Amino acid sequence: MVNKWLSTLLDIRDKMTGQNFNTWIKPIKFGSADESSLTLIVPSKFFKDWISDNFLFIIEDSVHSIFGDDHAIVFKIDGQNFYKEEKSEKLKRRRNKGKNRRKQPKIVRINPPKRVIASLKTTWC
Repeated sequence: MVNKWLSTLLDIRDKMTGQNFNTWIKPIKFGSADESSLTLIVPSKFFKDWISDNFLFIIEDSVHSIFGDDHAIVFKIDGQNFYKEEKSEKLKRRRNKGKNRRKQPKIVRINPPKRVIASLKTTWC
């Protein structure tokens, strides 16, 4: 499958300028391929969005000519799973910190001082 991806890269290179190829296509890594899809690994979400908006038609054309028309292209952001796991661990640790250090409720004095009660008795009697 890697050989097919290398053939696809050569085909794409013939369809665009060298600068665009080196900037946007060369950093794409082959992920995996099965009967229905081709997974390509890209460096970032911005990279994925830019390629999807500007070069997807060229990539699809080359992939379909080499892999077959039934292959869908799937972009995966490099390191994405690691980032999600790391982020969820940090959130769990933050939540657990708060459980151990709960604040004690403040005691609010509801009864008025005795002097106030004494003065009220003399006023109303």
